[in-house]
Amino acid sequence: MRMPVRVGLIFGMLAALTSAAAAQVEPPAFDVLLADGTSAGGPVRTLSDESVELGRDSPHRFSTDEIVRLDARGRLEGAVDGRAALVLLANGDRVALDAETIEIDEAVLTGRWFRFTAWKPLRIPLETVRGVILRQPLAESERTRLLNTLGSSVESRGSRARSGVRGSGAFRHSTLDSQPSTDDEPAERTDVLVLMNGDRLPGEFRGLDRELVALGGAVESVPRSGVRAIRFNPALVSLPQAEGRRQLVSLEDGSRLTTRNLRLGNDGTLSFDVLYGQAYSVPLSRVVAIRVLGGRIEHLSDLQPADYIHVPYLSQHWPLQRDRNVLGGPLRLGQREFPRGLGMHSRSHATYNLDGRYERLLATIGVDAAAGQQGSVVFAVQVDGKRVFESDVRRAGDEPVSLPTIDLRGAKRLTLVAEFGPLGDIQDYANWCDAVLVRSEPEP
Repeated sequence: MRMPVRVGLIFGMLAALTSAAAAQVEPPAFDVLLADGTSAGGPVRTLSDESVELGRDSPHRFSTDEIVRLDARGRLEGAVDGRAALVLLANGDRVALDAETIEIDEAVLTGRWFRFTAWKPLRIPLETVRGVILRQPLAESERTRLLNTLGSSVESRGSRARSGVRGSGAFRHSTLDSQPSTDDEPAERTDVLVLMNGDRLPGEFRGLDRELVALGGAVESVPRSGVRAIRFNPALVSLPQAEGRRQLVSLEDGSRLTTRNLRLGNDGTLSFDVLYGQAYSVPLSRVVAIRVLGGRIEHLSDLQPADYIHVPYLSQHWPLQRDRNVLGGPLRLGQREFPRGLGMHSRSHATYNLDGRYERLLATIGVDAAAGQQGSVVFAVQVDGKRVFESDVRRAGDEPVSLPTIDLRGAKRLTLVAEFGPLGDIQDYANWCDAVLVRSEPEP
Protein backbone atom coordinates (compact mmCIF):
# COMPACT_ATOMS: atom_id res chain seq x y z
CA MET A 1 0.00 0.00 0.00
CA ARG A 2 2.96 2.32 0.54
CA MET A 3 4.58 1.78 -2.91
CA PRO A 4 2.09 3.93 -4.91
CA VAL A 5 2.62 6.73 -2.45
CA ARG A 6 6.39 6.56 -2.93
CA VAL A 7 6.02 6.43 -6.68
CA GLY A 8 3.70 9.41 -6.55
CA LEU A 9 6.16 11.35 -4.43
CA ILE A 10 9.02 10.56 -6.83
CA PHE A 11 7.00 11.66 -9.85
CA GLY A 12 5.94 14.81 -8.01
CA MET A 13 9.55 15.66 -7.17
CA LEU A 14 10.63 15.05 -10.78
CA ALA A 15 7.85 17.30 -12.06
CA ALA A 16 8.86 20.05 -9.64
CA LEU A 17 12.51 19.77 -10.65
CA THR A 18 11.58 19.85 -14.35
CA SER A 19 9.46 22.96 -13.84
CA ALA A 20 12.23 24.66 -11.89
CA ALA A 21 14.78 23.83 -14.61
CA ALA A 22 12.46 25.17 -17.31
CA ALA A 23 11.96 28.36 -15.35
CA GLN A 24 15.75 28.80 -15.09
CA VAL A 25 16.50 28.40 -18.80
CA GLU A 26 18.77 31.26 -19.72
CA PRO A 27 17.27 33.60 -22.35
CA PRO A 28 19.37 34.02 -25.51
CA ALA A 29 22.24 36.50 -25.26
CA PHE A 30 22.54 39.44 -27.64
CA ASP A 31 25.19 42.10 -28.18
CA VAL A 32 23.94 45.63 -28.69
CA LEU A 33 25.64 48.35 -30.75
CA LEU A 34 24.77 51.75 -29.33
CA ALA A 35 24.44 55.06 -31.15
CA ASP A 36 27.59 56.43 -29.48
CA GLY A 37 29.64 53.59 -31.00
CA THR A 38 30.00 51.59 -27.77
CA SER A 39 28.55 48.13 -27.18
CA ALA A 40 27.13 46.00 -24.41
CA GLY A 41 25.63 42.54 -24.14
CA GLY A 42 23.99 39.83 -22.13
CA PRO A 43 20.83 37.72 -21.91
CA VAL A 44 17.71 39.54 -23.11
CA ARG A 45 15.33 40.18 -20.22
CA THR A 46 12.82 42.49 -21.88
CA LEU A 47 12.42 43.76 -25.43
CA SER A 48 9.93 46.21 -26.92
CA ASP A 49 9.64 49.16 -29.30
CA GLU A 50 10.77 51.45 -26.50
CA SER A 51 13.62 49.62 -24.78
CA VAL A 52 15.83 46.56 -24.38
CA GLU A 53 16.96 45.12 -21.05
CA LEU A 54 20.13 43.00 -21.02
CA GLY A 55 22.08 41.28 -18.29
CA ARG A 56 21.95 38.62 -15.59
CA ASP A 57 22.15 39.81 -12.00
CA SER A 58 21.86 43.55 -12.65
CA PRO A 59 20.15 44.01 -16.03
CA HIS A 60 20.67 47.32 -17.81
CA ARG A 61 17.92 48.99 -19.79
CA PHE A 62 18.69 50.76 -23.10
CA SER A 63 16.27 53.06 -24.89
CA THR A 64 15.79 52.08 -28.53
CA ASP A 65 16.63 55.70 -29.40
CA GLU A 66 20.19 54.80 -28.40
CA ILE A 67 20.37 51.45 -30.23
CA VAL A 68 21.65 50.76 -33.73
CA ARG A 69 21.56 46.97 -33.83
CA LEU A 70 21.16 43.83 -31.72
CA ASP A 71 23.15 40.72 -32.74
CA ALA A 72 22.56 37.23 -31.38
CA ARG A 73 25.78 36.13 -29.73
CA GLY A 74 27.58 33.38 -31.61
CA ARG A 75 25.22 33.36 -34.62
CA LEU A 76 25.60 35.16 -37.96
CA GLU A 77 23.13 36.40 -40.54
CA GLY A 78 23.44 34.10 -43.51
CA ALA A 79 22.02 33.29 -46.91
CA VAL A 80 18.73 31.54 -47.48
CA ASP A 81 19.06 27.77 -47.96
CA GLY A 82 19.47 27.10 -51.67
CA ARG A 83 16.64 24.53 -51.56
CA ALA A 84 14.11 27.06 -50.29
CA ALA A 85 11.84 29.31 -52.31
CA LEU A 86 12.56 33.00 -51.84
CA VAL A 87 9.70 35.52 -51.63
CA LEU A 88 10.89 39.09 -52.20
CA LEU A 89 8.74 41.96 -50.93
CA ALA A 90 8.52 45.46 -52.37
CA ASN A 91 10.60 47.04 -49.60
CA GLY A 92 13.46 44.53 -49.68
CA ASP A 93 12.12 42.14 -47.02
CA ARG A 94 12.34 38.44 -47.84
CA VAL A 95 11.03 35.13 -46.50
CA ALA A 96 12.21 31.58 -47.12
CA LEU A 97 9.31 29.22 -47.85
CA ASP A 98 8.86 25.60 -48.81
CA ALA A 99 8.45 25.84 -52.59
CA GLU A 100 6.10 22.88 -52.77
CA THR A 101 3.59 24.57 -50.43
CA ILE A 102 3.40 27.93 -52.23
CA GLU A 103 0.10 28.73 -53.90
CA ILE A 104 -0.92 32.10 -55.32
CA ASP A 105 -4.27 33.46 -56.41
CA GLU A 106 -4.91 36.96 -57.74
CA ALA A 107 -4.74 38.49 -54.26
CA VAL A 108 -2.73 36.36 -51.80
CA LEU A 109 0.42 34.23 -51.69
CA THR A 110 0.30 31.41 -49.14
CA GLY A 111 3.01 29.00 -48.09
CA ARG A 112 4.79 27.32 -45.20
CA TRP A 113 8.17 28.28 -43.83
CA PHE A 114 10.97 26.16 -45.29
CA ARG A 115 12.87 25.64 -42.06
CA PHE A 116 10.26 26.31 -39.40
CA THR A 117 7.75 23.65 -40.39
CA ALA A 118 5.75 23.90 -37.16
CA TRP A 119 5.02 27.61 -37.59
CA LYS A 120 1.70 28.68 -39.02
CA PRO A 121 1.60 29.30 -42.79
CA LEU A 122 2.18 32.78 -44.16
CA ARG A 123 -0.47 34.72 -46.05
CA ILE A 124 1.12 37.62 -47.93
CA PRO A 125 -0.90 40.13 -50.00
CA LEU A 126 0.24 39.71 -53.58
CA GLU A 127 0.41 43.46 -54.16
CA THR A 128 3.36 43.61 -51.73
CA VAL A 129 5.41 40.92 -53.55
CA ARG A 130 7.86 41.98 -56.25
CA GLY A 131 9.06 38.49 -57.08
CA VAL A 132 9.21 34.80 -56.14
CA ILE A 133 12.14 32.49 -56.81
CA LEU A 134 10.69 28.98 -56.77
CA ARG A 135 14.01 27.27 -57.57
CA GLN A 136 17.23 29.06 -56.78
CA PRO A 137 20.11 28.67 -59.28
CA LEU A 138 23.13 26.79 -57.96
CA ALA A 139 25.73 29.26 -59.23
CA GLU A 140 26.15 32.51 -57.30
CA SER A 141 26.49 34.52 -60.52
CA GLU A 142 23.17 33.14 -61.77
CA ARG A 143 21.45 33.92 -58.46
CA THR A 144 22.69 37.51 -58.68
CA ARG A 145 21.53 37.78 -62.27
CA LEU A 146 18.10 36.49 -61.29
CA LEU A 147 17.83 38.97 -58.41
CA ASN A 148 18.62 41.76 -60.87
CA THR A 149 15.93 40.45 -63.20
CA LEU A 150 13.38 40.57 -60.39
CA GLY A 151 14.19 44.21 -59.73
CA SER A 152 15.71 46.34 -57.02
CA SER A 153 13.98 46.66 -53.66
CA VAL A 154 14.98 50.33 -53.47
CA GLU A 155 12.77 51.08 -56.47
CA SER A 156 9.85 51.19 -54.03
CA ARG A 157 11.47 54.12 -52.20
CA GLY A 158 10.97 56.43 -55.17
CA SER A 159 11.77 56.57 -58.84
CA ARG A 160 15.20 57.70 -59.94
CA ALA A 161 16.33 58.80 -63.39
CA ARG A 162 19.88 58.16 -64.49
CA SER A 163 21.91 60.98 -65.93
CA GLY A 164 25.64 60.92 -66.47
CA VAL A 165 28.32 62.98 -68.11
CA ARG A 166 31.80 61.91 -69.11
CA GLY A 167 34.71 64.19 -68.42
CA SER A 168 38.27 63.98 -67.13
CA GLY A 169 37.97 60.21 -67.07
CA ALA A 170 35.18 60.32 -64.47
CA PHE A 171 31.58 59.22 -64.58
CA ARG A 172 29.25 61.33 -62.48
CA HIS A 173 25.74 60.24 -61.51
CA SER A 174 23.58 63.13 -60.41
CA THR A 175 21.10 60.51 -59.24
CA LEU A 176 21.53 56.94 -58.11
CA ASP A 177 21.46 53.89 -60.34
CA SER A 178 19.59 51.02 -58.77
CA GLN A 179 21.57 48.18 -60.36
CA PRO A 180 24.06 47.35 -63.08
CA SER A 181 22.36 47.60 -66.44
CA THR A 182 22.09 44.49 -68.60
CA ASP A 183 20.77 44.26 -72.10
CA ASP A 184 18.46 41.34 -71.46
CA GLU A 185 16.51 42.50 -68.40
CA PRO A 186 12.78 42.51 -69.08
CA ALA A 187 11.55 46.00 -69.93
CA GLU A 188 7.86 45.06 -70.00
CA ARG A 189 5.66 46.69 -67.41
CA THR A 190 3.95 43.37 -66.95
CA ASP A 191 4.36 40.09 -65.09
CA VAL A 192 7.20 37.86 -66.32
CA LEU A 193 7.82 34.15 -65.84
CA VAL A 194 11.49 33.15 -65.79
CA LEU A 195 11.58 29.58 -67.08
CA MET A 196 14.01 26.84 -66.09
CA ASN A 197 15.58 26.92 -69.55
CA GLY A 198 16.33 30.65 -69.22
CA ASP A 199 13.51 31.91 -71.41
CA ARG A 200 11.23 34.70 -70.20
CA LEU A 201 7.53 34.70 -70.79
CA PRO A 202 5.62 37.99 -70.29
CA GLY A 203 1.90 38.05 -69.60
CA GLU A 204 -0.71 38.73 -66.96
CA PHE A 205 -0.26 36.44 -63.96
CA ARG A 206 -3.49 34.65 -62.99
CA GLY A 207 -2.40 32.18 -60.34
CA LEU A 208 -0.15 29.34 -59.18
CA ASP A 209 -1.40 25.98 -57.95
CA ARG A 210 0.29 22.63 -57.33
CA GLU A 211 0.50 21.88 -61.05
CA LEU A 212 0.34 25.00 -63.21
CA VAL A 213 1.14 28.69 -63.46
CA ALA A 214 -1.81 30.43 -65.11
CA LEU A 215 -0.98 33.33 -67.39
CA GLY A 216 -3.15 35.60 -69.48
CA GLY A 217 -2.08 36.09 -73.08
CA ALA A 218 -0.99 33.84 -75.92
CA VAL A 219 0.16 31.17 -73.43
CA GLU A 220 -2.56 30.35 -70.92
CA SER A 221 -0.57 28.13 -68.57
CA VAL A 222 2.90 26.71 -67.93
CA PRO A 223 3.76 23.60 -65.91
CA ARG A 224 4.93 24.64 -62.48
CA SER A 225 8.00 22.40 -62.82
CA GLY A 226 9.19 24.53 -65.74
CA VAL A 227 9.13 27.86 -63.87
CA ARG A 228 12.14 29.12 -61.95
CA ALA A 229 10.81 32.53 -60.85
CA ILE A 230 7.99 35.02 -61.21
CA ARG A 231 8.56 38.76 -61.52
CA PHE A 232 5.41 40.74 -60.83
CA ASN A 233 4.56 43.92 -62.70
CA PRO A 234 6.48 46.64 -60.79
CA ALA A 235 3.74 49.17 -61.61
CA LEU A 236 1.31 47.15 -59.47
CA VAL A 237 3.63 46.37 -56.56
CA SER A 238 3.34 48.52 -53.45
CA LEU A 239 3.85 48.42 -49.72
CA PRO A 240 2.89 51.12 -47.20
CA GLN A 241 5.78 53.47 -46.54
CA ALA A 242 7.22 52.71 -43.13
CA GLU A 243 7.50 55.71 -40.84
CA GLY A 244 8.36 56.23 -37.21
CA ARG A 245 10.00 53.65 -34.99
CA ARG A 246 10.33 50.20 -36.53
CA GLN A 247 12.77 47.30 -36.74
CA LEU A 248 14.30 44.95 -39.28
CA VAL A 249 14.20 41.45 -37.78
CA SER A 250 16.53 38.82 -39.30
CA LEU A 251 15.79 35.14 -38.67
CA GLU A 252 18.29 32.30 -38.71
CA ASP A 253 16.84 30.92 -41.97
CA GLY A 254 17.80 34.13 -43.83
CA SER A 255 14.31 35.66 -43.72
CA ARG A 256 14.03 39.38 -42.95
CA LEU A 257 10.94 41.34 -42.02
CA THR A 258 10.36 45.02 -41.22
CA THR A 259 8.27 45.15 -38.05
CA ARG A 260 6.36 47.37 -35.65
CA ASN A 261 5.00 46.87 -32.14
CA LEU A 262 7.81 44.59 -31.04
CA ARG A 263 7.13 42.77 -27.77
CA LEU A 264 8.79 39.85 -25.96
CA GLY A 265 6.59 37.47 -23.96
CA ASN A 266 7.53 35.68 -20.76
CA ASP A 267 7.79 32.44 -22.73
CA GLY A 268 10.56 33.80 -24.94
CA THR A 269 8.27 34.46 -27.91
CA LEU A 270 8.87 37.63 -29.89
CA SER A 271 5.69 39.10 -31.37
CA PHE A 272 5.43 41.87 -33.96
CA ASP A 273 3.32 43.35 -36.74
CA VAL A 274 4.64 43.38 -40.29
CA LEU A 275 4.04 46.22 -42.73
CA TYR A 276 1.34 44.43 -44.69
CA GLY A 277 -0.87 44.29 -41.62
CA GLN A 278 -0.40 40.84 -40.12
CA ALA A 279 0.92 39.80 -36.70
CA TYR A 280 3.55 37.10 -36.20
CA SER A 281 5.13 35.41 -33.20
CA VAL A 282 8.52 33.67 -33.38
CA PRO A 283 10.88 32.29 -30.73
CA LEU A 284 13.55 34.86 -29.87
CA SER A 285 16.04 31.99 -30.11
CA ARG A 286 15.40 31.95 -33.90
CA VAL A 287 16.28 35.64 -34.28
CA VAL A 288 19.88 36.48 -35.27
CA ALA A 289 19.70 40.29 -35.55
CA ILE A 290 17.38 43.24 -34.97
CA ARG A 291 18.13 46.62 -36.55
CA VAL A 292 16.45 49.77 -35.27
CA LEU A 293 14.99 51.90 -38.06
CA GLY A 294 13.86 55.47 -37.58
CA GLY A 295 14.35 57.49 -34.42
CA ARG A 296 17.97 58.69 -34.30
CA ILE A 297 19.24 56.11 -36.81
CA GLU A 298 19.24 56.86 -40.52
CA HIS A 299 20.70 54.35 -42.97
CA LEU A 300 22.73 55.87 -45.79
CA SER A 301 21.05 53.48 -48.20
CA ASP A 302 17.78 55.31 -47.51
CA LEU A 303 19.30 58.61 -48.64
CA GLN A 304 19.99 60.04 -52.07
CA PRO A 305 23.62 61.11 -52.47
CA ALA A 306 24.21 64.69 -53.49
CA ASP A 307 26.92 63.47 -55.85
CA TYR A 308 28.45 60.19 -56.95
CA ILE A 309 31.60 59.99 -59.08
CA HIS A 310 33.23 56.85 -60.42
CA VAL A 311 36.69 57.09 -61.98
CA PRO A 312 37.29 53.87 -63.94
CA TYR A 313 40.73 52.26 -63.95
CA LEU A 314 40.22 51.44 -67.63
CA SER A 315 36.75 51.87 -69.09
CA GLN A 316 34.07 50.00 -67.13
CA HIS A 317 31.67 52.16 -65.13
CA TRP A 318 30.15 50.99 -61.87
CA PRO A 319 27.06 52.60 -60.28
CA LEU A 320 26.51 52.97 -56.56
CA GLN A 321 24.34 50.22 -55.08
CA ARG A 322 21.96 50.47 -52.14
CA ASP A 323 21.47 47.41 -49.93
CA ARG A 324 23.36 45.29 -52.48
CA ASN A 325 26.95 44.78 -53.48
CA VAL A 326 28.26 46.44 -56.61
CA LEU A 327 27.33 43.36 -58.68
CA GLY A 328 23.71 43.55 -57.53
CA GLY A 329 23.96 40.57 -55.16
CA PRO A 330 23.72 40.49 -51.36
CA LEU A 331 26.27 42.37 -49.26
CA ARG A 332 28.57 39.70 -47.80
CA LEU A 333 31.66 39.99 -45.66
CA GLY A 334 33.07 36.55 -44.94
CA GLN A 335 30.21 34.25 -43.96
CA ARG A 336 27.86 37.06 -42.94
CA GLU A 337 25.21 38.70 -45.09
CA PHE A 338 24.19 42.28 -44.35
CA PRO A 339 20.72 43.48 -45.41
CA ARG A 340 21.63 47.18 -45.29
CA GLY A 341 24.54 49.14 -46.67
CA LEU A 342 26.22 50.46 -49.82
CA GLY A 343 28.15 48.70 -52.58
CA MET A 344 30.89 50.65 -54.39
CA HIS A 345 33.75 49.94 -56.77
CA SER A 346 37.11 51.62 -56.81
CA ARG A 347 37.65 54.43 -57.53
CA SER A 348 34.42 56.07 -56.33
CA HIS A 349 33.22 58.98 -54.22
CA ALA A 350 29.70 59.18 -52.77
CA THR A 351 28.85 62.52 -51.15
CA TYR A 352 25.89 63.26 -48.86
CA ASN A 353 24.55 66.58 -47.59
CA LEU A 354 24.33 66.59 -43.78
CA ASP A 355 23.33 70.18 -42.98
CA GLY A 356 24.67 69.82 -39.45
CA ARG A 357 21.91 67.40 -38.41
CA TYR A 358 24.03 64.41 -37.41
CA GLU A 359 26.46 63.45 -34.66
CA ARG A 360 28.38 60.50 -36.08
CA LEU A 361 28.83 57.87 -38.78
CA LEU A 362 29.00 54.15 -38.02
CA ALA A 363 29.72 51.35 -40.52
CA THR A 364 31.43 48.00 -41.06
CA ILE A 365 33.75 47.90 -44.08
CA GLY A 366 35.33 45.20 -46.19
CA VAL A 367 35.66 43.64 -49.64
CA ASP A 368 32.66 41.55 -50.64
CA ALA A 369 33.03 37.78 -50.53
CA ALA A 370 32.08 37.66 -54.22
CA ALA A 371 35.57 38.96 -55.00
CA GLY A 372 36.97 35.52 -54.15
CA GLN A 373 40.74 35.69 -53.71
CA GLN A 374 41.10 39.07 -55.41
CA GLY A 375 40.09 42.64 -54.71
CA SER A 376 42.14 45.28 -52.89
CA VAL A 377 40.51 48.48 -51.65
CA VAL A 378 41.48 51.43 -49.48
CA PHE A 379 38.43 52.88 -47.71
CA ALA A 380 38.38 56.56 -46.72
CA VAL A 381 35.97 59.06 -45.18
CA GLN A 382 36.00 62.81 -45.79
CA VAL A 383 34.06 65.33 -43.71
CA ASP A 384 33.66 68.80 -45.22
CA GLY A 385 36.48 68.02 -47.63
CA LYS A 386 38.94 66.87 -44.95
CA ARG A 387 40.01 63.22 -44.88
CA VAL A 388 39.33 61.98 -41.34
CA PHE A 389 39.81 58.25 -41.90
CA GLU A 390 41.78 56.01 -44.25
CA SER A 391 42.06 52.25 -43.90
CA ASP A 392 44.97 50.05 -44.77
CA VAL A 393 44.52 47.89 -47.89
CA ARG A 394 41.52 45.63 -47.39
CA ARG A 395 41.24 42.39 -49.35
CA ALA A 396 38.57 39.77 -49.82
CA GLY A 397 38.81 37.30 -46.95
CA ASP A 398 40.06 39.89 -44.45
CA GLU A 399 38.07 40.22 -41.25
CA PRO A 400 35.43 42.99 -41.44
CA VAL A 401 36.49 46.23 -39.78
CA SER A 402 34.27 48.64 -37.86
CA LEU A 403 34.94 52.26 -38.63
CA PRO A 404 36.20 54.29 -35.71
CA THR A 405 33.44 56.65 -34.66
CA ILE A 406 33.38 59.47 -37.21
CA ASP A 407 32.42 62.77 -35.56
CA LEU A 408 29.88 64.66 -37.71
CA ARG A 409 28.76 67.36 -35.27
CA GLY A 410 28.22 70.53 -37.26
CA ALA A 411 29.37 68.89 -40.51
CA LYS A 412 27.81 69.92 -43.83
CA ARG A 413 29.04 67.17 -46.18
CA LEU A 414 30.15 63.57 -45.88
CA THR A 415 32.05 61.68 -48.60
CA LEU A 416 32.70 57.94 -48.67
CA VAL A 417 35.68 56.94 -50.83
CA ALA A 418 36.76 53.60 -52.31
CA GLU A 419 40.34 53.96 -53.58
CA PHE A 420 42.35 51.69 -55.90
CA GLY A 421 44.51 49.13 -54.14
CA PRO A 422 47.76 47.57 -55.39
CA LEU A 423 45.85 45.33 -57.83
CA GLY A 424 44.29 48.24 -59.66
CA ASP A 425 40.51 47.79 -59.78
CA ILE A 426 40.34 43.99 -60.18
CA GLN A 427 37.21 42.87 -58.34
CA ASP A 428 37.32 45.82 -55.97
CA TYR A 429 33.86 45.18 -54.52
CA ALA A 430 33.83 47.62 -51.60
CA ASN A 431 31.06 47.21 -49.01
CA TRP A 432 29.94 49.80 -46.46
CA CYS A 433 27.71 47.52 -44.39
CA ASP A 434 25.21 48.89 -41.86
CA ALA A 435 26.35 52.40 -42.76
CA VAL A 436 24.26 54.67 -40.54
CA LEU A 437 24.09 58.31 -39.54
CA VAL A 438 23.13 59.11 -35.97
CA ARG A 439 20.86 62.12 -35.73
CA SER A 440 21.49 64.82 -33.17
CA GLU A 441 17.85 64.48 -32.18
CA PRO A 442 15.29 61.70 -32.81
CA GLU A 443 13.20 62.04 -35.94
CA PRO A 444 9.91 63.81 -35.07
